[in-house]
Amino acid sequence: MIRAILDTIDFKDDYKVLANALFPSIPPKRQRNPFFCWKNLGLIVKDEKGFWRPSDKSIASSDYLKDELIFNYQMQCLDLAKQALMKRHGGQQNISTNI
Repeated sequence: MIRAILDTIDFKDDYKVLANALFPSIPPKRQRNPFFCWKNLGLIVKDEKGFWRPSDKSIASSDYLKDELIFNYQMQCLDLAKQALMKRHGGQQNISTNI
């Protein structure tokens, strides 16, 4: 979720801004570890303006990962997406879908 939203917002290192852009919100302290990991794996990079963006690298499961794990993960993602669509903040929402 965090990595995907980097395509839609200008984020440098202010984790409070990121927390406000996410649903459900993730406390800033819990966001730092994934960023460190993604940076080291090359999954996020800074653009020419210094904003963090997803790199061209993608994440895929191995052939040996059980289908049930992937299914449960996808169901959780769909449940969160439904909650985000149903919750109206009164402000502008940025909702996108990848197929």
